[in-house]
Parts: sequence; C-alpha cells; structure tokens
Amino acid sequence: MAAAIAATFLLDLSVTLVAAPAVSNNLGIPVILTDDTLEGGGAGTYMAFTSTTAVADALAASKIASATAAALNAALGQDARPTAIYVVTYGSGGGAVAPYAALTTAIEAGLNVGAFMLLSNTESAQETLATAYAADERRARMVMLAQSADTGLYGGSKPASLDALEDSGIRVFYSSDTEYIAPAYLGRLTGQDLTEGPPGATFRPLGVAPPTLTEAQLTNLLANDASAVAKQDYGATATERITLGVKAYDGSSWVASVICRYVCRQLYAVLLALWQQHAISGIALQANAVGMAEIAAAAQGVLAPLASVNYFTPVAAAPTGYTITPGTASDDGGAYLTLDVTLYIGREAYRISVPITGQEV
Repeated sequence: MAAAIAATFLLDLSVTLVAAPAVSNNLGIPVILTDDTLEGGGAGTYMAFTSTTAVADALAASKIASATAAALNAALGQDARPTAIYVVTYGSGGGAVAPYAALTTAIEAGLNVGAFMLLSNTESAQETLATAYAADERRARMVMLAQSADTGLYGGSKPASLDALEDSGIRVFYSSDTEYIAPAYLGRLTGQDLTEGPPGATFRPLGVAPPTLTEAQLTNLLANDASAVAKQDYGATATERITLGVKAYDGSSWVASVICRYVCRQLYAVLLALWQQHAISGIALQANAVGMAEIAAAAQGVLAPLASVNYFTPVAAAPTGYTITPGTASDDGGAYLTLDVTLYIGREAYRISVPITGQEV
C-alpha cells in the first residue's frame, strides 16, 4: 500500500491532554497531629495508615505511641472510613515545631488535607493550634476537630481555656482522654461519599464509650455548643450509641460549615483547572463577559450536582438554593474576575418533636 506522502507534508497534528479537575467525592485527607517519630523524617513528615494491621506493625516498631494507635484504630473502625488516615509528626525534643507548622509543611509537600486534629488534649496546645488555623487562608478548605475532658464544657458557660476554639470550622467533643471520639469522627467524616448528600454531625460511633453525664449536664454541654456520645436508649448496647450536638463550637451549624468548605474545595479545584486550560491553550482568560461566563459555568458544574442531592434549600430569591454572580473589578494589579456565590443551607435537625393527643370517645 502506498504511503500517504502528501498528507504527511500537508498536515502536522498533535495531541494535548488536559488533566481533569481534581474534584473529590470526599472532604479530603484526614490528619492526626502527633509527636511520634514515625519513620524518622522529622517534623512535617507523615505516614499513611490503611488498616489496623498497619497500625499494629507501626506500634510494634515504635514508630507511633499507644495513644496514637488507639486513635488510628478508632478512626479506621467506623461505619465509613477513608482510604487512609495520615499521621503528621511535629517532632519531639529539640527538633519539635508547632503542630500547625508541621501541618503546613505536610500540606506544602502535597498532602491535600481536609480535616485534622491534635492528638494531645492539652488545652493550651489546642488553643495554639486553633489560633494558627484561624490565621491561615487555607482554613476555608479544612475543618478542625478537638476533644476535651474539661468539665467546664457542661458548666454555666464555656471554659475560658478553650476560647480560641470558638470558630465555625472547629467542632469540640467532650470525652475522657482515653475514649477517642474525635478520631472516630475524623474517620467517619472523611470517609463519607459527599456526592450522596450533605454530611451530618450526628453519627453512630463504634468503639467509643459515652461519658458519664447527668441529663442536666448534657443539656448544658449542648447549650455550650459542644458534642458528646450518648447511649441511644436505656439498656443500649455498644452498637446503639449516637453523638449529640449539631453545632460548631462557635454556635453555628456544623453541617453548614462542612458544606461551605466542601464547596470551597470543589470550586478551588475547578477554577485552578480552568486556569490550567488557558495556560495550555495560550488564550487569555479575559476580565469581560466571556471570562465571567467561563467562571460561572465552572461554578455551576460544581453546585448543580450538589443541589440535586439536597445540599441547599430553595428560597424565593434562589429557587435552586444557591446563586452565582460573576463580575469584574480592577486594582493596581489590573483587571480581575469576581465570583460571588451564595448558598442557602438548612440546619441539621437536633430532635424530633411528636405531640400526641389522646381523645376519649
């Protein structure tokens, strides 16, 4: 067969593949911050744990402490769990750094963190971590979990020693130090397929015993925006426990906080992908109606699927439960695009009220 010589001279075709947006069906990587040695890499290094066997092996090799092992097993032992739980070390002795600095090092090394917690329940350390989290622009894409045995959580007002944790992105559990409810929720939250619906604050914790609280103490604890494990009913077994408390520690809706962060993560991914496409094509992303339409379409691609699984609540001003408003602006750096996104989110129910009236006839 004769070669297509003319075509070879006339046509020079090439193929360029553009990576898909790095959107995810979950909240991101779960991290437990510890001072363990791990594999000896120093502050900011990390290990992934995918099974209780891997946890036992690391414990036997003195790479992690027994408390870390217990926390990992709690995270891996829930009804749903992520592919892996990561331990990030902040080092020990003279090589130690602040836990959030170690987390930052791990993130900058490529760890796409979505939820994190400090294994230590020392309140001053929790406050330092929360303060650093509040000052980080990445906080819009991550949540922080904490647990405390401070009895002030069920006192008349919140303990001053946890003031820095009053943030919409932080959830606080009341528990003894040896009952690992925060790690359990870390695993459950990051293991959930968020394309199926919004994540709840209420879940069934496995392997975590409830604290001893009177009804009055539990009422105060919930009023102080904390959460706790409780028996589901009289005589409830270990598999019939449930968490109470549906708020972030600042009093805002926890489900709304997580939804906003999940949306932020997805928009971050698709808008970065849009920039990449323009960088590859060489065609400018213009600060005009065309550019506005492009970024609005990218946002719509994220929000519409979430609206279809009840993430948002339709209101008169937004029948789909959200609005997307693109625009342009300028400053000393030149012109730029803006994208205002408003989400209308229903709060999570904290109880079911059923008045029953009996009418004698």
